[in-house]
Amino acid sequence: MKETNKKYILEPWVVDFNQFGQYKTYGYHNMLGYLADTHLKDTDSGIGVQLAGKYGWVIISMVIEIDKPITTTDTNLLGYTWYVGKKGPYYRREFAVLNKNEEVMVRGTSFSVLMDLEDRSIYRKRELPFNLMENTEIRLTDADPKFREELEFKPVYNRTVTNANIDNLGHVNNVRYNEFCYDAMGLEETKHMDKLKKMQLYFHSEMHLGDEFKVGVSRYNGQEAYEVYNLTKNEKSFTMLIEYKE
Repeated sequence: MKETNKKYILEPWVVDFNQFGQYKTYGYHNMLGYLADTHLKDTDSGIGVQLAGKYGWVIISMVIEIDKPITTTDTNLLGYTWYVGKKGPYYRREFAVLNKNEEVMVRGTSFSVLMDLEDRSIYRKRELPFNLMENTEIRLTDADPKFREELEFKPVYNRTVTNANIDNLGHVNNVRYNEFCYDAMGLEETKHMDKLKKMQLYFHSEMHLGDEFKVGVSRYNGQEAYEVYNLTKNEKSFTMLIEYKE
């Protein structure tokens, strides 16, 4: 089977709006994740197929650009997603979310790798466990799979990974990291989710049940920066950069 871009109807989840009626950072993340998962199911690469083949898609980075904020009145949004191609171990995927008037609201890009679940390494067998999908060369954002800067972070809180944070690949679900960072925001910051312009998310290393971690805040090139640091393994797990509109 070969597929290019697919279209889906999307509904914002009520729980992803905050007390000010604004879409949280991880609401956008959730929506694009749902779009990717639904596309994988439609192309015979859903989570059931992945687990049966002992492999899994693991996200390495994501860029989300918000042209129009999603509001409580937005329904029947149109979601599109497609593959651009593969460079090294990284598979690039594009996302677009449009409103009823077919105006672009959200653009996104993700980079993922295929993980061998038996040894938690990058899947390197010659025969891929799925049919390659046809690529579409349209790129919607300027994205990179890695964030290489070393920043100083001010600690906000410490926490332990719980059962609720773990997904079916046996590690902390990627959206949970975004939630951890949202929890590090002050009340005033959460009042300005309607000013979100761009989020850059970088996943550095896995966290597992029982891991102790800390969340810190910093600044980088005029952006808010957040870090999830694994205290148990003494390594950086996640970095998120947020840019707001003027």
